Amino acid sequence: MIKTTARLLIAVIIGTLAAVALYLAAQPGVRFADRYYALEVGMSEDNVLALFGRPPDYACAFKESKIVYYSREPLEGRLPGEAPDVASYEAAIPWIAGAVQILLDKTGRVKAFTWNGEEQFIHCAEGDWPGASLALLDETFFE
Repeated sequence: MIKTTARLLIAVIIGTLAAVALYLAAQPGVRFADRYYALEVGMSEDNVLALFGRPPDYACAFKESKIVYYSREPLEGRLPGEAPDVASYEAAIPWIAGAVQILLDKTGRVKAFTWNGEEQFIHCAEGDWPGASLALLDETFFE
């Protein structure tokens, strides 16, 4: 009797853990975070498109670079005012809460990336810079 109860209890625990794991794996936020953490400096724009499975939600140019944004939720109503197609100076690079910012160089390769409001660093080939906005990078970084 005790062995049967223990086996049943173990089966229920394993089943519950498996159900929770499947539920969490199916959540859009979890998949989005996995995609963000799979980003790499040097990755091509085509690889980024394949990773996120869709075109960026928003993009703007700055100097010879392009900054693309991906969000797990629609950006409608979250773009700052008149979001520019071209940022004329660093501070004009939009910061969009919850959006991933990816800096593509003139060859279409990832030069840096961060997650606005979620990350504490900007990841780039030179190492991790403090901050969660590409606008914090030195202007020469965009050339």
